[in-house]
This record gives sequence, C-alpha cells and structure tokens, in this order.
Amino acid sequence: MSAPVPVIGVIGGSGLYALSGLENAREIRVETPFGAPSDALRSGRIGDREVVFLARHGRGHRLLPGEINYRANVYALKSLGVTRILSASAVGSMKEEIRPRDIVLPDQFIDRTRGRAATFFGGGIAAHVGFADPVCPETRHALLLAARAAGATAHDGGTYLCMEGPAFSTRAESRLYRSWGVDVIGMTNLTEAKLAREAEICYATLALATDYDCWHEEEEAVSVGTVLENLQANARLAAEIVRRTVEALPEARTACGCGEALRHAVITAEDAIAPEARARLGLLLDKYLAREEDPVSILVVGSVAFDTVKTPFGEGREVLGGSATHFAVSASFWANVRLVAVVGEDFTDEHRRPLVDRGIDVSGLATAAGRTFRWVGEYDYDLNNPRTLDTQLNVFASFRPEIPLAWRDTPLLFLANIDPDLQRDVLEQVPRASLVAADTMNYWIASKPESLKALLARVRILLINDGEIRQLTGEPNLVRAAAVVRAWGPRTIVIKRGEHGVLVFDAETVFALPAYPLEAVLDPTGAGDAFAGGFLGYLAARGFGEVLDVRRAAVVGSVMASYQVEAFSFDRLATLTWPEIRDRYQKFIHLTRFDPLP
Repeated sequence: MSAPVPVIGVIGGSGLYALSGLENAREIRVETPFGAPSDALRSGRIGDREVVFLARHGRGHRLLPGEINYRANVYALKSLGVTRILSASAVGSMKEEIRPRDIVLPDQFIDRTRGRAATFFGGGIAAHVGFADPVCPETRHALLLAARAAGATAHDGGTYLCMEGPAFSTRAESRLYRSWGVDVIGMTNLTEAKLAREAEICYATLALATDYDCWHEEEEAVSVGTVLENLQANARLAAEIVRRTVEALPEARTACGCGEALRHAVITAEDAIAPEARARLGLLLDKYLAREEDPVSILVVGSVAFDTVKTPFGEGREVLGGSATHFAVSASFWANVRLVAVVGEDFTDEHRRPLVDRGIDVSGLATAAGRTFRWVGEYDYDLNNPRTLDTQLNVFASFRPEIPLAWRDTPLLFLANIDPDLQRDVLEQVPRASLVAADTMNYWIASKPESLKALLARVRILLINDGEIRQLTGEPNLVRAAAVVRAWGPRTIVIKRGEHGVLVFDAETVFALPAYPLEAVLDPTGAGDAFAGGFLGYLAARGFGEVLDVRRAAVVGSVMASYQVEAFSFDRLATLTWPEIRDRYQKFIHLTRFDPLP
C-alpha cells in the first residue's frame, strides 16, 4: 500500500479568507458526522506540497467565534489527509513589548470560553488526550524560523488566552489577564488546538497582533477598524510565512508525539463501543481499534500488457495496461497489493518502476523469454464498445500462475480476467483466502462456460459487465440475471454498466449508482479494472466479514474508475491525491441525494 502523502492545512482567521500562492486550487465541499465546515475547503499546491485552506469564519466573515463548527472544520481537514495545521489568527497584545503588527508563536493556552463543543468524544466513547503542551513544537518552530526569515518581528513562545467573545474584554478583564502573565488574547485557537490534538494533527498558531486590547492607557480601546487595518497590513507577510513554513516542514513527523495522541487516550472498552459511535469516529480511531492486525493484503492474478489505444480524443501507443496493472494501481490507494502476472524480456525496470512507486509488490511478476502481451484497440464516440484491431498474446499465451509460497495465505484474492481453468488453479494455491472475487469476459463465457460455473461456485464476489452477464445466463433482465448467478454460488454480484454506472446485488442490498458525469473521457480502457481495484481495496481497508460494506465500496470503485478514464494507461491515477478522491466521493453523495416526497 502506498501511504497517503501528508497534507498541510491552513486555517485563516479574521481578514484572511483566501491563501495567496495556492496553485491549481480547487474547491472541496466536505460533509462530516458533525455537520458542515465553515466553508468549502480549497485544495492546491505550494511548491511540491499539497495544502488545504479553510476560512475559519467563512468567506465574507459570516460566523462569530461561538458559531464556528470547530469539530466539522478539524474533522474535514483530517478527512483530506491533513497532518499539520497552521492557524493564522488575529490577536490582541497583552504586553508592551508585543506591538501591533508583531507576530507571536504561542506555546500555551488558557481557556475562557463557555459551552463550546471542544471534543469529538462522548456519545458512547470516553477519551482523555494529554494536553499539557498544546502546541506542536516542531510545527511552531518552523513557523518561527519562517517568520524571522520573512522579516517579521516574531516573539518565541507565550500564552494565548482564548475568550468567548464576541465582545472584546472589559478593562477589568484585560488587567486581570495581564496579571496572569498572558501574552496575547483571541477567541478561537484553543478550541481548534484541543480538537487537533484529538485528531492527532500537529497544530501551531501564527498570532498576528492587531492592537493592545484595552489595558493600555496610552492607546485607544480596541475596535474592529483597528484590527482589520493592522491585519490587512500583515496579510501578505502571513502568506509569505505560510509559504516558507510549508516548504520547510518535513513530511514525516518525528519530533513530536501529536500523531499518536490517542494511543492510550480511549478509556471505553473496545467491545463496549456502540457501532454508531465507532462509525462516527472511525477516521480517528480505526488504526487503534484494529492495531493488533497486520494491514490486509490483496493478491491479484491477471495480465500485464502494452496497449495501443486510439479514441476520438487522442492516442496512447505502447502504454502500460492489462487487467492486473489497472486493478493493482487503483487498489494500492487502499491496501497492500501483491501482483502475479507474466511479462516478456522487453519489460524493463523502467516499466516496473511506476508499479513499485505505488507500493505494489511485483516480486510475483515473472519474466519469460519472448515479448510482453500486446493489445491494439480503437473506440469511436460510443466509448462502451472498443474494437480490437490486434491481439498478440506472446508470453501470456503460456502463462501458468505460480503463487509465491509466502503469499499463499493472502486473505483477499482477486482473479482478474484470465482463463477460468487458470483461475481455479490459483484458488487451489491460495486455499485460505477468506474473500475471493473474480472477473471474466465474453470469450471465456463462450469457450469455457462449465469451467467458469465451477469457478463461480467458489467465489464470493463476481464483477462482470452487463453484456457478459446476459451472455452468461441467457437472461436479458439484469435483476433476474443476477439472481441466476447468485444461485450458482457468488453472494455478491457487481454489474459494471460503463457510462450508465453500476448495480450491486447481494443478500443484504440492491444498490444502483450512476457513473460520474465527466466533461471529457480520454480513454476508458481499464476503467472496469480500476473500479474493481477501488471496490476491493476499500473492503480490504475497512475489513470484511459476513456482511460487506458494498455500497461505499461501489462508490469508491466508481471514484477510481472516473479518474482512470481521464488519461491513457493509469497516468491519471499516478498523479491522483487523497483530497481529490475524497472530493469526488463527496460529489457522488450530492449527485445521488434527494428529498422524500412531501
């Protein structure tokens, strides 16, 4: 499995409603178990790092500090792969030496808020995280160095008092807080810091001093006009500090314990956690609730080929393809993938490298004397039906899968589109696979129907397209065709329908999902295998038992297939990011939602 690339989150406070320098920016709307975030998130790149920006108060500053849905904000950032949060925030200075337009990097907080939802826990799960040192030291230090390099007057350390607001302090309160040794005062950051710690996200504040609060006898009392004037003066500086920090921060988090804050925090016994609570907090807790288990691996057996494909929108010549290739790349976003196939002597290390870079184990990719399997095809504007112009099986003609001994206990097995006799032989070599899925094609349905039926008796999931299942059963109606095949053995039937979406049938559900509407489809080759990779990869990542989460798996598969068709080979998946996956998953939710009749 290729680990997600860590993403840096930036939260902008008063006056900071966008992040300059964010390249290739796109909006992502995220729904969370805690409601909607303050606004759409903007995802893009600064240099070579993925960054997600969120306006804390919403664009146009619509939300008071006490109205902000802090839980949804932090959860949404976590769901997009954020591992560090840089919080740029306006604050009042509580010390003479911290002048307006100075910058402070606080390392402590005092809580003077009232009644805010400042924990993800409760409702069936009790947890208590350590919060003695509420700011990530590594992230804070990177901000400090960046601030000084950008020419700011930056104060190292200090205490941030978080008040409820929205009114500013009375003079008596301001003097009281000064007597406590407070350095700056604000209305938001402590709540975020608590939730970031529970979400195991590193958090640090870039505090932009805008005023002297109201304690300073020689300065006018704080006003919104003063705050915004000084904050706008610091906006460019803040963006420059963020840019420098993003470029300087290491991807790995080795100098802090933020990434394991929940390891010993949950007190509730695991068997006492209600299913709905587990589902609500799975994003935070799954790695601990399943920590005694090794990551699930998927074994795929199929073809690796060179494809030459022509569509009305372009051409790809001798590009890497094959059923096992497209499946493995897609599944590698979710699980460890082991690939068994055969290639010729013309398949070089340069061809292997994109697979290895995705974390795919290719030690089962055998090399035989001769040339690699080649397929030449052409599509017209009906992209559901390719025309095969040439097929050269080459070394694939004599392929006899040999599963490495160390892989024969792999729990999830996918039998990609190969001879059903070979698929059955693979099953004999992997007798302890607890979940077996298979694909097939019209050639094997016509030439080896009995061998295929014998295989299906031992398969849990069959992935098949609509024309193939009609051919296999002789039944034109897909609902009845699925029932026929389920009677032969497979408990779950997934019918791929190209641009018309997917149908899923099993004992627990019937589920229909449309295809994602795309403005441009460059090459549909491999879409079905990418769907299968996403479908089974998600099941591997979430765990599988008697009841499978086939609905979410179908959406994940459709997300991966929708990206697969945007380029030739798996070029689009090679550049795909986790924020893009989550963004399109959310769009599927909106695409399929409708209200009940009044």
